[in-house]
Amino acid sequence: MEITETKNEGLKRAYKIVVPTADIESRMASRLGEIARTARMPGFRPGKVPVHLLRKTHGNAVMGEVLEQTVSESSQSAISENDLRPVAQPKIEIDKFEDGEDLEYTIELEIFPEITLTDFSSLKLERLKVSANKEKIDATIQQIAASQKESIPLEV
Repeated sequence: MEITETKNEGLKRAYKIVVPTADIESRMASRLGEIARTARMPGFRPGKVPVHLLRKTHGNAVMGEVLEQTVSESSQSAISENDLRPVAQPKIEIDKFEDGEDLEYTIELEIFPEITLTDFSSLKLERLKVSANKEKIDATIQQIAASQKESIPLEV
């Protein structure tokens, strides 16, 4: 697997990943082998269906499954190799894939910023002192009470 960084702007990253054909073919053969053990097809005993027939009947479905698994695993390894912490699920776009050729795809993602904590131990703060005497406190309480009063007429 070949990983190439194509974009490194601020918190945005993009990588082009190339997965060799041999890797995809080996995964495909392995998955078809698993299916062959339990496959039933008219004219063959259970579990004895030839792999080339399974490739004809189930080839596209198995290829999709293998592609999904390969892209998922290779993108996760690219993220872990580059020590990235993505903010959200990466955007994956398959650039080129045909039978017998390498799989090429692009992965785009945003990462969390590196935050360094500052040392506040050397910071000096001045404690403010508020002087309030009894008259100011009483005047403020009377002012608040006057602004919050509500008069309701009594019914006699």
